[in-house]
Amino acid sequence: MICSFQEKDTVKEAGFRWDAVNKRWFTPVASIAETFKDVANETAIKALETVGEKIEMSRSASVSEMQIPVPEDKNYFPYQHAGITYACQNESTLIGDEMGLGKTIQAIGVINASKPETVLIICPATLKLNWKKELQR
Repeated sequence: MICSFQEKDTVKEAGFRWDAVNKRWFTPVASIAETFKDVANETAIKALETVGEKIEMSRSASVSEMQIPVPEDKNYFPYQHAGITYACQNESTLIGDEMGLGKTIQAIGVINASKPETVLIICPATLKLNWKKELQR
């Protein structure tokens, strides 16, 4: 976002941050950027539309009836099922849920659903045993 010096406080209060290298204001939160859509340039509007499409795609995964293998004594939470479905339907996916919501379980669900020949898991050494335990379940 480009603004005058006098407008900087308004932009900062809205949630934008200053990028000193590229000399521009930015926000990773689409809803914040959306509030300035009426004064955005064409490039910013196109970027917002792209983000909006991706968000809509992720929401549409929640109504999927995709069958995902799961052990008999386990179940996925609806948001985990939606995440697994979304990941299986897209070539590249980042599961960015908060800590404790089951990113590991979702990744294993993707593995179970897509049945790849090999899987490479990159994690800190302190989590290797956790991954092993979760994969064995």
